[in-house]
Amino acid sequence: NILDILKSENVKATFFVIGSKVAGRESTLNRMRSEGHSIGLHTFTHQYNKIYKNNECFVNEMNQAENTIKNVTGISSKIIRFPSGSNGHMDKPLMDELHSMNYKIFDWNLCLSDGINHNTPVNKLYKEGTEKCVNPNRIFLLAHCGAENKNTCTVLPEIIRYYKNLGYEFRPITNDT
Repeated sequence: NILDILKSENVKATFFVIGSKVAGRESTLNRMRSEGHSIGLHTFTHQYNKIYKNNECFVNEMNQAENTIKNVTGISSKIIRFPSGSNGHMDKPLMDELHSMNYKIFDWNLCLSDGINHNTPVNKLYKEGTEKCVNPNRIFLLAHCGAENKNTCTVLPEIIRYYKNLGYEFRPITNDT
């Protein structure tokens, strides 16, 4: 549904993918790529006790996610998003190691609560997506697109139109961003 919305609105996005969720969704991943969206890494398991055990575990999770996505799409993504954000999870040695492997770390400055509660009402999601931006010059909007995020699908076109009416451009994050 999200891909259909983005296509109808002529908007490109970045999808941070959990590697273990790729199996059975290969066609969706390839659709993302073929329609000009970028694919980033969001670990392999998304299991906090595993990924945040130590820096080595985190790097291994990203490498495994990268390999999984590359095997399906043929592209090697170096853009990553930490589950729950990098704040409190990244120290300088981890940052240096990730940078030495050409990984680029992205967080967000505008977030919908759909990741915490997939039943968040549409009007609340709209308000979150249009009123809380920390840096309105560049917006990195975090929305979740799991099968249970029906209200995200409902509100997304409204949020897109809101920003289009303000003159914003939508661009995916790439390895060159």
